[in-house]
Amino acid sequence: MLAFELLKCLAEEEHVHPDPPSRGQPDRGPDGRRQPRRVWGQRRQQQRRRFGLRQGDRRLQSLDNPPQSGAAAPTDLNLGKASGKVGVILPDTTSSTRYELYDKPLLGKALKEAGIQADIQNAQGSVQKFASIAQNMIGDGVDVLIIDSIDAASGASVEKQAAAAGVKVIDYDRVNLGGSAPYYVSFDNEDVGKLQAQTMLDCLDQQDVKNPKVIIMNGGTDVDNNAVLFSKGAHTVLDPLKKDGKVDIVGEQTVLGWKNENAPQPFAQTLTSADGVVEGVVAANDGIANAIIGGPLTDNGLAGHVVITGQDASVEGLQNVITGKQSMTIFKDVSLEAQAAAQTRDRTDPGQGPVVGRPEARPTSPTRRARLTRSRRCSCRPRSSPRPTSRTSSTPAP
Repeated sequence: MLAFELLKCLAEEEHVHPDPPSRGQPDRGPDGRRQPRRVWGQRRQQQRRRFGLRQGDRRLQSLDNPPQSGAAAPTDLNLGKASGKVGVILPDTTSSTRYELYDKPLLGKALKEAGIQADIQNAQGSVQKFASIAQNMIGDGVDVLIIDSIDAASGASVEKQAAAAGVKVIDYDRVNLGGSAPYYVSFDNEDVGKLQAQTMLDCLDQQDVKNPKVIIMNGGTDVDNNAVLFSKGAHTVLDPLKKDGKVDIVGEQTVLGWKNENAPQPFAQTLTSADGVVEGVVAANDGIANAIIGGPLTDNGLAGHVVITGQDASVEGLQNVITGKQSMTIFKDVSLEAQAAAQTRDRTDPGQGPVVGRPEARPTSPTRRARLTRSRRCSCRPRSSPRPTSRTSSTPAP
Protein backbone atom coordinates (compact mmCIF):
# COMPACT_ATOMS: atom_id res chain seq x y z
CA MET A 1 0.00 0.00 0.00
CA LEU A 2 1.14 3.47 -0.73
CA ALA A 3 2.14 5.29 2.39
CA PHE A 4 3.30 8.74 3.34
CA GLU A 5 5.30 9.39 6.45
CA LEU A 6 5.43 12.93 7.67
CA LEU A 7 8.34 13.61 9.93
CA LYS A 8 9.34 16.41 12.16
CA CYS A 9 11.94 15.45 14.71
CA LEU A 10 11.39 17.35 17.84
CA ALA A 11 12.66 20.41 19.48
CA GLU A 12 9.94 22.85 20.34
CA GLU A 13 9.93 26.04 22.28
CA GLU A 14 9.56 25.88 26.04
CA HIS A 15 6.00 25.58 27.33
CA VAL A 16 5.23 27.23 30.64
CA HIS A 17 2.38 25.93 32.72
CA PRO A 18 0.12 28.82 33.80
CA ASP A 19 0.10 27.70 37.42
CA PRO A 20 3.08 25.47 38.25
CA PRO A 21 2.72 23.45 41.42
CA SER A 22 5.08 23.81 44.31
CA ARG A 23 8.30 21.94 43.66
CA GLY A 24 8.17 18.44 45.06
CA GLN A 25 4.43 18.58 45.78
CA PRO A 26 2.19 16.14 43.87
CA ASP A 27 -0.97 17.46 42.18
CA ARG A 28 -4.28 16.16 43.44
CA GLY A 29 -7.48 15.96 41.44
CA PRO A 30 -11.02 16.92 42.57
CA ASP A 31 -11.41 13.47 44.17
CA GLY A 32 -8.27 13.98 46.23
CA ARG A 33 -6.32 11.30 44.42
CA ARG A 34 -2.72 11.89 43.52
CA GLN A 35 -2.23 12.98 39.93
CA PRO A 36 0.91 12.44 37.81
CA ARG A 37 3.58 14.85 38.93
CA ARG A 38 4.49 17.58 36.47
CA VAL A 39 8.07 17.75 35.36
CA TRP A 40 9.59 20.84 36.89
CA GLY A 41 12.89 21.90 38.41
CA GLN A 42 15.83 19.54 38.05
CA ARG A 43 13.93 16.92 36.05
CA ARG A 44 12.72 19.55 33.59
CA GLN A 45 16.26 20.89 33.20
CA GLN A 46 17.47 17.35 32.59
CA GLN A 47 14.89 16.94 29.81
CA ARG A 48 16.02 20.16 28.14
CA ARG A 49 19.69 19.18 28.37
CA ARG A 50 19.03 15.83 26.69
CA PHE A 51 17.41 17.63 23.76
CA GLY A 52 19.83 20.56 23.74
CA LEU A 53 17.04 23.07 24.36
CA ARG A 54 17.15 26.49 25.89
CA GLN A 55 14.32 28.70 27.06
CA GLY A 56 12.50 30.08 24.02
CA ASP A 57 14.39 27.78 21.65
CA ARG A 58 12.53 26.52 18.58
CA ARG A 59 14.29 24.22 16.15
CA LEU A 60 12.63 22.01 13.55
CA GLN A 61 14.77 19.09 12.42
CA SER A 62 14.27 16.33 9.91
CA LEU A 63 15.68 13.01 8.81
CA ASP A 64 17.75 13.18 5.64
CA ASN A 65 17.42 9.41 5.14
CA PRO A 66 14.17 8.26 6.78
CA PRO A 67 13.60 4.49 7.13
CA GLN A 68 12.30 2.60 4.12
CA SER A 69 9.55 0.03 3.85
CA GLY A 70 10.35 -3.47 2.65
CA ALA A 71 6.89 -4.00 1.15
CA ALA A 72 5.78 -3.91 -2.48
CA ALA A 73 2.78 -2.46 -4.27
CA PRO A 74 -0.16 -4.75 -5.05
CA THR A 75 -0.41 -6.09 -8.59
CA ASP A 76 -2.55 -3.81 -10.74
CA LEU A 77 -5.27 -6.15 -11.97
CA ASN A 78 -7.95 -5.26 -14.51
CA LEU A 79 -10.56 -7.97 -14.09
CA GLY A 80 -13.32 -6.16 -15.96
CA LYS A 81 -16.86 -5.59 -14.77
CA ALA A 82 -18.67 -7.78 -12.27
CA SER A 83 -22.22 -7.92 -11.01
CA GLY A 84 -24.00 -8.58 -7.77
CA LYS A 85 -24.68 -6.95 -4.44
CA VAL A 86 -22.12 -6.40 -1.67
CA GLY A 87 -22.64 -5.40 1.93
CA VAL A 88 -19.82 -3.51 3.66
CA ILE A 89 -19.69 -3.12 7.46
CA LEU A 90 -17.16 -0.72 8.99
CA PRO A 91 -16.42 -0.88 12.73
CA ASP A 92 -16.66 2.61 14.23
CA THR A 93 -15.96 6.32 13.89
CA THR A 94 -13.84 6.74 17.03
CA SER A 95 -10.77 4.48 16.85
CA SER A 96 -9.80 6.29 13.65
CA THR A 97 -11.33 8.98 11.45
CA ARG A 98 -10.29 7.01 8.34
CA TYR A 99 -13.46 4.92 8.12
CA GLU A 100 -15.83 7.76 7.30
CA LEU A 101 -13.29 10.06 5.65
CA TYR A 102 -11.60 7.51 3.41
CA ASP A 103 -12.85 3.91 3.52
CA LYS A 104 -16.56 4.57 3.02
CA PRO A 105 -16.31 6.85 -0.03
CA LEU A 106 -13.38 4.98 -1.59
CA LEU A 107 -14.99 1.57 -1.19
CA GLY A 108 -18.19 2.95 -2.67
CA LYS A 109 -16.28 4.35 -5.64
CA ALA A 110 -14.26 1.18 -6.24
CA LEU A 111 -17.28 -1.11 -6.02
CA LYS A 112 -19.36 1.10 -8.31
CA GLU A 113 -16.58 1.17 -10.90
CA ALA A 114 -16.46 -2.64 -10.72
CA GLY A 115 -20.19 -2.76 -11.52
CA ILE A 116 -21.20 -3.87 -8.04
CA GLN A 117 -24.13 -2.57 -6.02
CA ALA A 118 -22.88 -1.64 -2.55
CA ASP A 119 -24.54 -1.09 0.81
CA ILE A 120 -21.99 0.48 3.20
CA GLN A 121 -22.84 0.91 6.88
CA ASN A 122 -20.97 1.62 10.12
CA ALA A 123 -21.53 -0.32 13.35
CA GLN A 124 -20.59 2.71 15.49
CA GLY A 125 -18.50 0.55 17.82
CA SER A 126 -21.39 -1.72 18.84
CA VAL A 127 -21.00 -5.48 18.33
CA GLN A 128 -24.79 -5.80 18.64
CA LYS A 129 -25.30 -3.29 15.82
CA PHE A 130 -22.58 -5.00 13.80
CA ALA A 131 -24.42 -8.34 14.07
CA SER A 132 -27.77 -6.72 13.31
CA ILE A 133 -26.47 -5.00 10.17
CA ALA A 134 -24.94 -8.27 8.99
CA GLN A 135 -28.19 -10.17 9.54
CA ASN A 136 -30.16 -7.54 7.62
CA MET A 137 -27.68 -7.55 4.74
CA ILE A 138 -27.77 -11.34 4.52
CA GLY A 139 -31.56 -11.19 4.60
CA ASP A 140 -31.53 -8.62 1.82
CA GLY A 141 -29.67 -11.06 -0.40
CA VAL A 142 -26.12 -9.72 -0.62
CA ASP A 143 -23.73 -11.99 -2.51
CA VAL A 144 -20.70 -10.92 -0.48
CA LEU A 145 -19.96 -9.30 2.86
CA ILE A 146 -16.85 -7.14 3.28
CA ILE A 147 -16.37 -6.71 7.01
CA ASP A 148 -13.97 -4.69 9.16
CA SER A 149 -14.88 -6.20 12.51
CA ILE A 150 -14.93 -4.58 15.93
CA ASP A 151 -13.37 -7.71 17.39
CA ALA A 152 -12.50 -11.17 16.11
CA ALA A 153 -15.24 -13.00 18.04
CA SER A 154 -18.12 -10.94 16.61
CA GLY A 155 -16.53 -11.05 13.17
CA ALA A 156 -16.17 -14.83 13.25
CA SER A 157 -19.80 -15.14 14.35
CA VAL A 158 -20.98 -13.10 11.37
CA GLU A 159 -18.80 -15.19 9.06
CA LYS A 160 -20.43 -18.37 10.36
CA GLN A 161 -23.92 -16.97 9.71
CA ALA A 162 -22.89 -15.80 6.26
CA ALA A 163 -21.44 -19.21 5.35
CA ALA A 164 -24.68 -20.91 6.39
CA ALA A 165 -26.56 -18.59 4.02
CA GLY A 166 -24.11 -19.11 1.16
CA VAL A 167 -22.72 -15.58 1.42
CA LYS A 168 -18.99 -15.15 0.87
CA VAL A 169 -16.98 -12.94 3.25
CA ILE A 170 -13.85 -10.82 2.81
CA ASP A 171 -11.97 -9.70 5.93
CA TYR A 172 -11.19 -6.04 5.25
CA ASP A 173 -8.22 -4.37 6.99
CA ARG A 174 -8.58 -6.53 10.14
CA VAL A 175 -8.37 -10.32 9.98
CA ASN A 176 -10.75 -12.33 12.18
CA LEU A 177 -8.61 -14.99 13.82
CA GLY A 178 -10.72 -18.13 14.21
CA GLY A 179 -13.07 -16.98 11.46
CA SER A 180 -13.89 -18.63 8.15
CA ALA A 181 -13.39 -15.85 5.59
CA PRO A 182 -11.25 -17.19 2.70
CA TYR A 183 -9.76 -13.78 1.89
CA TYR A 184 -8.13 -10.95 3.77
CA VAL A 185 -7.28 -7.55 2.30
CA SER A 186 -5.03 -5.30 4.37
CA PHE A 187 -1.79 -3.37 4.64
CA ASP A 188 1.51 -4.85 5.79
CA ASN A 189 0.81 -4.06 9.42
CA GLU A 190 4.07 -5.38 10.87
CA ASP A 191 5.90 -3.04 8.53
CA VAL A 192 3.92 -0.10 9.90
CA GLY A 193 5.12 -0.93 13.43
CA LYS A 194 8.72 -1.28 12.25
CA LEU A 195 8.60 2.12 10.55
CA GLN A 196 7.13 3.79 13.63
CA ALA A 197 9.81 2.42 15.95
CA GLN A 198 12.71 3.01 13.55
CA THR A 199 11.65 6.57 12.78
CA MET A 200 11.40 7.35 16.50
CA LEU A 201 14.91 5.98 17.04
CA ASP A 202 16.31 7.89 14.06
CA CYS A 203 14.84 11.14 15.38
CA LEU A 204 16.34 10.51 18.81
CA ASP A 205 19.69 9.56 17.31
CA GLN A 206 19.76 12.75 15.25
CA GLN A 207 19.30 14.68 18.48
CA ASP A 208 22.16 12.66 20.00
CA VAL A 209 19.92 11.16 22.69
CA LYS A 210 21.68 8.08 24.06
CA ASN A 211 19.92 5.15 25.74
CA PRO A 212 16.50 6.83 25.35
CA LYS A 213 13.68 6.10 27.74
CA VAL A 214 10.72 4.86 25.68
CA ILE A 215 7.06 4.17 26.39
CA ILE A 216 5.07 1.93 24.04
CA MET A 217 1.34 2.65 23.71
CA ASN A 218 -0.23 -0.22 21.80
CA GLY A 219 -3.61 0.01 20.12
CA GLY A 220 -6.49 -2.31 20.94
CA THR A 221 -4.61 -5.60 21.07
CA ASP A 222 -7.58 -6.91 23.05
CA VAL A 223 -9.90 -6.55 20.02
CA ASP A 224 -7.79 -6.16 16.87
CA ASN A 225 -5.04 -8.37 15.47
CA ASN A 226 -3.69 -5.38 13.53
CA ALA A 227 -2.71 -3.82 16.85
CA VAL A 228 -0.85 -7.03 17.70
CA LEU A 229 1.00 -6.80 14.38
CA PHE A 230 1.88 -3.11 14.88
CA SER A 231 3.34 -4.00 18.28
CA LYS A 232 5.18 -7.01 16.86
CA GLY A 233 6.78 -4.82 14.19
CA ALA A 234 7.86 -2.22 16.75
CA HIS A 235 9.37 -4.87 19.02
CA THR A 236 11.29 -6.33 16.08
CA VAL A 237 13.20 -3.05 16.00
CA LEU A 238 13.34 -2.22 19.70
CA ASP A 239 13.96 -5.55 21.44
CA PRO A 240 17.50 -6.15 20.11
CA LEU A 241 18.49 -2.64 21.19
CA LYS A 242 16.91 -3.17 24.59
CA LYS A 243 18.91 -6.39 24.97
CA ASP A 244 22.10 -4.47 24.16
CA GLY A 245 21.25 -1.75 26.66
CA LYS A 246 20.80 0.91 23.98
CA VAL A 247 17.08 1.51 24.59
CA ASP A 248 15.27 1.62 27.92
CA ILE A 249 11.61 0.61 27.51
CA VAL A 250 10.27 2.05 30.75
CA GLY A 251 6.72 0.86 30.14
CA GLU A 252 4.26 -0.67 27.69
CA GLN A 253 0.49 -0.21 27.83
CA THR A 254 -2.55 -1.23 25.76
CA VAL A 255 -5.26 1.27 24.88
CA LEU A 256 -8.21 -1.02 25.46
CA GLY A 257 -10.73 -1.23 22.64
CA TRP A 258 -8.77 1.24 20.51
CA LYS A 259 -10.62 3.95 22.46
CA ASN A 260 -8.57 7.13 22.58
CA GLU A 261 -10.06 8.13 25.91
CA ASN A 262 -8.42 5.04 27.42
CA ALA A 263 -4.92 6.30 26.54
CA PRO A 264 -4.11 9.16 28.97
CA GLN A 265 -4.45 7.34 32.30
CA PRO A 266 -2.15 4.35 31.65
CA PHE A 267 0.38 6.63 29.97
CA ALA A 268 0.33 9.03 32.93
CA GLN A 269 0.84 6.14 35.35
CA THR A 270 3.81 4.87 33.34
CA LEU A 271 5.27 8.37 33.10
CA THR A 272 4.99 8.80 36.87
CA SER A 273 6.69 5.45 37.50
CA ALA A 274 9.52 6.63 35.21
CA ASP A 275 9.95 9.72 37.40
CA GLY A 276 8.46 11.91 34.68
CA VAL A 277 11.28 11.35 32.18
CA VAL A 278 10.61 9.96 28.69
CA GLU A 279 12.28 10.73 25.36
CA GLY A 280 10.28 8.62 22.91
CA VAL A 281 6.74 7.26 22.60
CA VAL A 282 5.58 4.62 20.14
CA ALA A 283 1.90 5.55 19.81
CA ALA A 284 -0.05 3.15 17.60
CA ASN A 285 -2.02 5.85 15.77
CA ASP A 286 -2.72 9.58 15.61
CA GLY A 287 -5.74 9.36 17.92
CA ILE A 288 -3.71 7.80 20.72
CA ALA A 289 -0.86 10.24 20.13
CA ASN A 290 -3.25 13.20 20.28
CA ALA A 291 -4.82 11.96 23.52
CA ILE A 292 -1.37 11.67 25.09
CA ILE A 293 -0.16 15.01 23.73
CA GLY A 294 -3.28 16.88 24.88
CA GLY A 295 -3.29 15.13 28.26
CA PRO A 296 -0.24 13.89 30.19
CA LEU A 297 2.45 15.44 27.98
CA THR A 298 0.84 18.89 28.12
CA ASP A 299 0.11 18.54 31.84
CA ASN A 300 3.76 17.73 32.48
CA GLY A 301 5.14 20.43 30.19
CA LEU A 302 6.49 17.82 27.75
CA ALA A 303 4.33 18.44 24.68
CA GLY A 304 6.75 19.24 21.87
CA HIS A 305 9.73 17.81 23.77
CA VAL A 306 9.14 14.09 23.22
CA VAL A 307 9.47 12.13 19.99
CA ILE A 308 6.06 10.53 19.44
CA THR A 309 4.80 8.44 16.53
CA GLY A 310 1.41 8.14 14.84
CA GLN A 311 -0.52 6.57 12.00
CA ASP A 312 -3.45 7.35 9.64
CA ALA A 313 -2.46 10.91 8.64
CA SER A 314 -5.58 12.23 10.36
CA VAL A 315 -6.33 15.94 10.49
CA GLU A 316 -5.33 16.12 14.16
CA GLY A 317 -2.20 14.08 13.47
CA LEU A 318 -1.09 16.37 10.67
CA GLN A 319 -1.80 19.42 12.80
CA ASN A 320 0.37 17.97 15.57
CA VAL A 321 3.16 17.25 13.08
CA ILE A 322 3.02 20.79 11.72
CA THR A 323 3.12 22.32 15.21
CA GLY A 324 6.00 20.06 16.26
CA LYS A 325 4.10 18.13 18.93
CA GLN A 326 4.10 14.87 16.97
CA SER A 327 7.14 13.53 15.13
CA MET A 328 5.59 11.43 12.36
CA THR A 329 2.46 9.91 10.93
CA ILE A 330 1.88 7.21 8.32
CA PHE A 331 -0.60 7.75 5.51
CA LYS A 332 -1.93 4.47 4.14
CA ASP A 333 -3.50 4.89 0.72
CA VAL A 334 -6.93 3.43 1.40
CA SER A 335 -7.87 3.75 -2.27
CA LEU A 336 -5.53 0.83 -3.02
CA GLU A 337 -7.00 -1.23 -0.21
CA ALA A 338 -10.54 -0.46 -1.37
CA GLN A 339 -9.63 -1.34 -4.96
CA ALA A 340 -8.10 -4.63 -3.83
CA ALA A 341 -11.29 -5.51 -1.95
CA ALA A 342 -13.47 -4.61 -4.94
CA GLN A 343 -11.36 -6.71 -7.32
CA THR A 344 -11.23 -9.80 -5.10
CA ARG A 345 -13.15 -12.45 -7.05
CA ASP A 346 -12.70 -15.65 -9.03
CA ARG A 347 -14.50 -18.09 -11.31
CA THR A 348 -16.23 -20.78 -9.33
CA ASP A 349 -16.92 -22.55 -12.62
CA PRO A 350 -14.52 -22.22 -15.60
CA GLY A 351 -17.49 -21.78 -17.93
CA GLN A 352 -19.04 -18.91 -15.99
CA GLY A 353 -18.17 -15.27 -15.60
CA PRO A 354 -16.50 -13.88 -12.51
CA VAL A 355 -18.38 -14.07 -9.24
CA VAL A 356 -18.21 -11.11 -6.87
CA GLY A 357 -15.99 -11.69 -3.87
CA ARG A 358 -13.14 -13.88 -5.10
CA PRO A 359 -10.00 -13.33 -7.15
CA GLU A 360 -9.86 -14.29 -10.83
CA ALA A 361 -6.78 -16.46 -10.17
CA ARG A 362 -6.92 -18.41 -6.93
CA PRO A 363 -4.01 -17.42 -4.62
CA THR A 364 -1.55 -20.02 -3.36
CA SER A 365 -2.68 -19.34 0.20
CA PRO A 366 -6.13 -18.43 1.59
CA THR A 367 -4.99 -14.92 2.43
CA ARG A 368 -4.71 -12.05 -0.03
CA ARG A 369 -2.93 -8.97 1.23
CA ALA A 370 -2.82 -5.56 -0.33
CA ARG A 371 0.83 -4.75 0.30
CA LEU A 372 2.57 -1.62 1.33
CA THR A 373 4.96 0.63 -0.55
CA ARG A 374 6.51 3.77 0.73
CA SER A 375 6.37 7.36 -0.30
CA ARG A 376 7.33 10.04 2.14
CA ARG A 377 7.81 13.70 2.75
CA CYS A 378 10.49 14.73 5.17
CA SER A 379 10.39 18.39 6.12
CA CYS A 380 12.98 20.31 8.08
CA ARG A 381 11.32 23.70 7.85
CA PRO A 382 7.84 25.09 7.21
CA ARG A 383 6.94 25.28 3.52
CA SER A 384 4.02 26.67 1.60
CA SER A 385 2.00 23.99 -0.22
CA PRO A 386 4.43 21.14 0.41
CA ARG A 387 4.29 18.35 -2.17
CA PRO A 388 5.34 14.84 -1.14
CA THR A 389 8.01 13.05 -3.09
CA SER A 390 7.41 9.43 -3.99
CA ARG A 391 9.71 6.47 -3.54
CA THR A 392 8.70 2.85 -4.14
CA SER A 393 10.41 -0.26 -2.89
CA SER A 394 10.51 -3.37 -5.09
CA THR A 395 11.10 -5.75 -2.20
CA PRO A 396 7.98 -7.83 -1.45
CA ALA A 397 6.54 -7.95 2.01
CA PRO A 398 6.99 -11.16 3.92
